[in-house]
Amino acid sequence: MAKTYRLIDGYNLMHAAGMARSRYGPGELEKSRLRFINWLTAHLTPPELQSATLVFDAQSAGHKNDSEEHHQGMTILFAASNKDADTLIEELILSHSAPRQIEVISSDHRLHKAVRKRKGNAIDSEDFVTWLEGREVIREGVMRHPPAGGPSGAVPEEEVEMWLEEFGDIPEADKLKKRHEEKKTGGQPDWIRKIEDEFGI
Repeated sequence: MAKTYRLIDGYNLMHAAGMARSRYGPGELEKSRLRFINWLTAHLTPPELQSATLVFDAQSAGHKNDSEEHHQGMTILFAASNKDADTLIEELILSHSAPRQIEVISSDHRLHKAVRKRKGNAIDSEDFVTWLEGREVIREGVMRHPPAGGPSGAVPEEEVEMWLEEFGDIPEADKLKKRHEEKKTGGQPDWIRKIEDEFGI
């Protein structure tokens, strides 16, 4: 099977996962972003992390160049302040040597159009979140401050419950809890099984 290269629209997926807020106090955006990165890396296998690129808007105003970090093998990019994450993802799609193997994770149809123009694939962020929540947690992946990595290992049920408790004050937390309950009871939509069959997961 050909390798899949995932280009992930960071804040778009973060909102779909219910881990973003409409407003942030000092330092809260960074904390929410780290929680999201830990959650994402906990649900991806080492090979998936190696071939994934997570893209965010600029970290701060005046950031003239794109910046790059790595966590658990996953590449994390921050766009320069003169462009947004969507523009950077479009640039990555255009410059990729194997565009047919690209899978864009975003609900932005502008990006869907860009990747399909190069014969790649696109998945809405909400669908991707549902698929991730249907998988077993693969590793702890704790990231306390970028770009430091955390130890490998499965996350126990108690820790998943702790995450849900911690996220209880953010929008769409009920969605996360519902997905977690469906995962525990074995609920799995047909389209998730189709994706798993297609990618051999």
